[in-house]
Amino acid sequence: MANRRSLRIMKDLSDFEGKTVGINLLEHDDETMSMILVCFEGVADTPFQGGTFFVELHLPPEFPWKGPQVVLRTPVWHPNVSRDEGNVCMDILSSKWKAGTSLLECVEAVRSLLNDPNPDSPLNSYAADLLREHPQTYQLNAALWSRVYAGGNQPAEELQEKLNFLLSKNISKKRALIEGAFYAWDISRIKSREFTTLLVS
Repeated sequence: MANRRSLRIMKDLSDFEGKTVGINLLEHDDETMSMILVCFEGVADTPFQGGTFFVELHLPPEFPWKGPQVVLRTPVWHPNVSRDEGNVCMDILSSKWKAGTSLLECVEAVRSLLNDPNPDSPLNSYAADLLREHPQTYQLNAALWSRVYAGGNQPAEELQEKLNFLLSKNISKKRALIEGAFYAWDISRIKSREFTTLLVS
């Protein structure tokens, strides 16, 4: 069983060799074949354009009969990615997992998920609410996170100025990004905030 598992993983790893533009295999655990690190580029004409996103695939002993746990190591603002741990919520990795699904297809699915958020199955409820109520602001906020954490394209100057205002309150960059999104980057509401108490950790 272990040998069959290893052979399958090695076959899947070979899929990364130049077959998909913008996705690169970085490293993997040769001994246990339990973790694979991959990076991908944000898709053009999306809030993630210009960014580089790092993904870990944790393979259980039962792989390929059980799907990998996928963790985005690059923080993103997205309803289906947990804000703190980077866990990814996708049916293809859980209830709809198929043994024939390759590791490359898993990464491609995560890359596609960034561009096709589902607010009805959220791991980040703040992002889901912002997407429902202020979709344009959601796009701007996703682009800002991409710029800060993934080296993505420069966000709107107005949004950067609002972020700088929050940072002037001596709070962390991550908390400033979350505070801004919570108030839909409405500067009047943001300025009325008291920063003595944490809204979120």
